[in-house]
Parts: sequence; C-alpha cells; structure tokens
Amino acid sequence: HFMVWMMMHTGLRPSELAEMSVKDHDDILSTRSLKIPTKKRRKINAPKRSFPILLNAATVVHRYLTARATYCETLQGAGREPNPCNVFFLTLDGEPIKKSSLEKDFERLASEAGYKNVQTCLSMFRHRFITYEVTAHLKEFIDETGKSHQMMTDIDYESILKRVAAKTGH
Repeated sequence: HFMVWMMMHTGLRPSELAEMSVKDHDDILSTRSLKIPTKKRRKINAPKRSFPILLNAATVVHRYLTARATYCETLQGAGREPNPCNVFFLTLDGEPIKKSSLEKDFERLASEAGYKNVQTCLSMFRHRFITYEVTAHLKEFIDETGKSHQMMTDIDYESILKRVAAKTGH
C-alpha cells in the first residue's frame, strides 16, 4: 500500500523509491519534505532533491517508518538478523529490497487486480503524476493571470514546466 501511495503522490522513478533513505526522514513531521535521490543524472551518488509535502502526507510517511522499525525489532526478537540498512523497503527477512523486486511486486499486484492484458508498470504512476501537476499549474496560472490558452506564450508554458521539473527531477 505504501509503495503505491508513494508512487501516486510523488511521481518518483522506481529506482528513486528503492534508494530513499530512512535517516533522511527521521524528522518528517517537522520538515514536511521528502529527500529523493535524483536518478538519471549519470552520477555515482544521486543528488537529493527536496519534495515538499503537506502534514497529512508527512503523517503517512511517519506511520510507515514507525511500522518498518517495529518490523525490524520483531524480526530481531524472533532470532533473525535483519539487515535493513537505510532503505525504505524491506524483504520478508528484513533485507533491502531491490528496484527489480519492487517492480515484480507491482506486476503481481496488477495481475491479481485483474490487469492481465493491460500495460501496467510503476513508471505509469510517474507519467500520471506529471500530467496532473502540469494540469494543476496550468489551471492555477490561468486563474491568477486571467490569460486564456490562446494568450499564453512559450515563456508562460516554460515557467510551468520548470516548476514541475523541479519536483520530478527532470
């Protein structure tokens, strides 16, 4: 549930989600900002971008991280040796989950939901998120300026796309 929630609300790349750091979010209720490693920058260490979120979203992330910590403690109490490292998502044994495993889990989830002959993948959440963001910024711009679509300039469109690009790591 949390993986799908994150994809819907942030438009992350699956590899960014797989590499998000627990330590970067210890104080999520105060910072109200996700620290997302920006992939596709062709750098060994992905630079982190700040993604502002509202308090209700910060509460969802905090609740997940609390449950994750409890899960690791339960594994240790059962005599297991989890190695959760610093990543958000873990396997049943408490090991870091890989991007490919997140994608396979989503494939299974989509299949069980009846989406067998339909193209589905985690990246579709990203595409949908970007579309919604551009639409929301366009509507806000039109409401604020009173311009119609016909009156908008290339610079107007570019400024909207730059705001969305900052959120998505483009």
